[in-house]
Amino acid sequence: MDLENKVAVITGGASGLGRATGEEMVLANGVRVAIFDLNQELAEQSGGETGTALAPTR
Repeated sequence: MDLENKVAVITGGASGLGRATGEEMVLANGVRVAIFDLNQELAEQSGGETGTALAPTR
């Protein structure tokens, strides 16, 4: 499957399996990743490393 230049939306992507999936998609497949997570701090950190982070604001 050709995923280059595609966008993946990962819910719960700031840690654990979600983050690992995002990292793998970026590094191995050239996918752009949008990370959605309830933990704003981790989402921003993960987004800075792997793609775009989106988290609810308080």
